[in-house]
Amino acid sequence: MRPRTHGHSTLLRLIQQSGYRMLAIIVAVAFLPWAQMEAVSSRAAGRPGPTIRKRASAVQASQEITALLPGKPVEREIAGGQEHAYRIALQAGQFVRFVVEQKGIDVAVALAAPDGKQVSAVNLIRAGGVESLSVVAEAGGDYHLAIRAAGASKTRGAYLLRVEMREPSAQDRQRIAAEALAVKAGGLSQQGQDAAPQAIEKWEQALAAWRELNDKPMIAMSLISIGGRYRVLARYDKAIEYGEQALSVAREAKDQNNEEQALNLLAYIYFALNRYEKVIEYGEQVLPTVRERKDRPVEANILIGIGSSNYNLGRYQKALEYLEPALAIAREIKDKTLEASALLNLSLVYQG
Repeated sequence: MRPRTHGHSTLLRLIQQSGYRMLAIIVAVAFLPWAQMEAVSSRAAGRPGPTIRKRASAVQASQEITALLPGKPVEREIAGGQEHAYRIALQAGQFVRFVVEQKGIDVAVALAAPDGKQVSAVNLIRAGGVESLSVVAEAGGDYHLAIRAAGASKTRGAYLLRVEMREPSAQDRQRIAAEALAVKAGGLSQQGQDAAPQAIEKWEQALAAWRELNDKPMIAMSLISIGGRYRVLARYDKAIEYGEQALSVAREAKDQNNEEQALNLLAYIYFALNRYEKVIEYGEQVLPTVRERKDRPVEANILIGIGSSNYNLGRYQKALEYLEPALAIAREIKDKTLEASALLNLSLVYQG
C-alpha cells in the first residue's frame, strides 16, 4: 500500500517553494559522479598547466612558504579554495615523492621547478584517498609545491603530507612512469564518451604498471576507472567485471576509500540495469563508511538512490524511510540540487 501522509500537490508546492520549476518528474540516480575519481590535471589532458610562478607573489603575500624536509611529515587543516605553498631543495638527478593523505577534502597537488615552470600536477584521488606525485629533478635548486583544496570555502578538511627523497631506483622510475600513465588516462577520461576506448587502453597500461609495483590502492583505483569508462560506453557486463575486481582488491587491502568507490560504481550500474535489489544491497554496504566520515552530501545521494530503488520495487513505505532523511540532510546543508532531487522522488512515491 502506498503512503498517504502527504498529497502529491503538497509535494509539488514544496518543490516550487524550493525555487525550482518542475518541467518533468525525474527519478534522480544518486551515487557519486565518476568524474570526481578521474584525473583533472592539466598535464593529463595535454594542455599547458598553470605556471605556479604566476601565483607566487599572491601566495607569498598571504602566507609563508614552508620548507619541507624528508622524514618530517606536515599535517594541516585547509578550506575549499585555499592554497598552501611549500619549497624543497633538490639536487639534479634526485628522486622525490610527495604523498598527500586527504582527510575530508579533495586537494590538487602541483610541483614547479626553480624557474617556476610546472613539472607535474595531479588530482587523481578524491577526498579520503592518497595523492602521490613523484619526479626526478632535472635541475638543482628550490622546487615549489602547491596544495590547493577544491570546493567552496565552507568545505573544510585536512591533509597529511609526507616527503621521500633519495637516489632514484628502478622501482622509483617505474612509479614515475605509472603515475604518468594514470594521469594521462585520467585526462582522456575527462574527454567524454568518444575518448572512452582510448582512456580504457591507457588505464589498462597503468593497471599493468601498478600490478608490477603491487600498489593495491592504485590497482583498485585503476580497475574502478576502467569500469567507469565501460559504464559510459554502456558495456555494463565489463563494468561489473572490473567493479567486482576492484571491490575484491580494496577489501583485501582494507582500503576503505576504494571499497566505497567500487560499491558506488556497482550500484550505479545496477540502477541502469533496473536491478534494484542489487542497488539496495550495495548502497546499504556503503552507507556506514559515508556516515563515519560525515560526508553529508554523499549520504543524501545514496539515500536517494536506495529510496528510488525501493520505489521502483513498489516498496513505498520503505522508499520514504530513505527519501525523507535525504530531504532533511539536503535542507540542513542547504543543497538545493539535492533538495530538488529528494522532493522529485518523494513526489513519485506519493503519486504511486
